[in-house]
Amino acid sequence: MSFTYEWSIRNKRITIGGIVTHVDWSCTATDSAGDKYTLTGTTIFDVMAVLNNQPEPLTGTRPEFIPLEELTDEQVIAWMQDIHSEESRAAALEGLITAHMYGDPDDETYPPVRDYTHA
Repeated sequence: MSFTYEWSIRNKRITIGGIVTHVDWSCTATDSAGDKYTLTGTTIFDVMAVLNNQPEPLTGTRPEFIPLEELTDEQVIAWMQDIHSEESRAAALEGLITAHMYGDPDDETYPPVRDYTHA
């Protein structure tokens, strides 16, 4: 199954020093038929990695520190896309969305969700 994804930031939690510690996000997946499903979640960042100028453990990358007053949602979305493009996380994201939209073919007790309009 192939999806296109649209990410949005619902909330950012910030430390006193202006470091983003948590990002509440939503990711809307659209399939080739135009059906949509929105998954929401929270990603927690390693503040010590930022303070020590080390790679972020989830991706091994080190996003450039951006002062909070200059930080845009587009930059934070790029962080989310970087984290969720890692192979196992991308497969997990697609698996969750697929199960919610179409049901789990291996589990008859998990029927598909057919109300995509809540996204």
